[in-house]
Amino acid sequence: MMCHWHVEYELIRVIKGELHLRIEESDFVLSAGESIMIHGGTLHSGEPRDCVYECSVFSINPLVRIAGCREQLAPILENNVGLSRVYKKEDTAICEAVNDFFTAISEEKNGYKLAAFSGLYRIFSIIIEKELYFEHTKEKPTIESRYIKRFKNVLTWLEEHYRENITLDELADVAGFSPKYFCRLFSKMTGRSPIDYLNCYRIDRASEMLLSTDKPIIDIAAECGFYDLSYFVKVFKKYKNVPPGQYRKRIGE
Repeated sequence: MMCHWHVEYELIRVIKGELHLRIEESDFVLSAGESIMIHGGTLHSGEPRDCVYECSVFSINPLVRIAGCREQLAPILENNVGLSRVYKKEDTAICEAVNDFFTAISEEKNGYKLAAFSGLYRIFSIIIEKELYFEHTKEKPTIESRYIKRFKNVLTWLEEHYRENITLDELADVAGFSPKYFCRLFSKMTGRSPIDYLNCYRIDRASEMLLSTDKPIIDIAAECGFYDLSYFVKVFKKYKNVPPGQYRKRIGE
């Protein structure tokens, strides 16, 4: 799960193994049976380790249209509290609510959309009732927090230009930082160097194309910013543990 953000909220449940998440400047480890809610607009990334997980990305706006709900959800909507904490197995009420929510979506029985919608109300009601959140401190934000908007701009720019020949100086210029400070900030936020992140993002896009198209590998490599096929194969194997041809055959079966 590459570092990204979206205005919607995201609910994640781990079914098997471990999911290592980084949400802005905090690290979390989720094991089987645990879940987490990610606040809209928050930078996050993840590394599955022998893991199966599922997630739902949704807008909170429909939940506040019923009278009284906006007032109940105000601390969350106004970002006075943070939602990023792991719901462990001993948090029985919310774990059952999360499980029921995902079950309703996966089984798609008659009325499942209503069940899923009511499930979100149930989840948020438990979060508020049992105070399964943390209060934001009034302390002066760290440098990283104050510059987080610039960092989001870099990620958006990368997604639009990853096919091009990109230099570190260009990325730093987009962020408005010196290359040295940009590298330090980028590594802190993502756990990767900027070039490592770029290559990983390119390989993810290439993986999608390998499975969804019949394009020759050399064309996919070029479309993802790799103009040397042997280098593309080397980088692909680094991130996916197999060459692209074998990946297409094995995963696509």
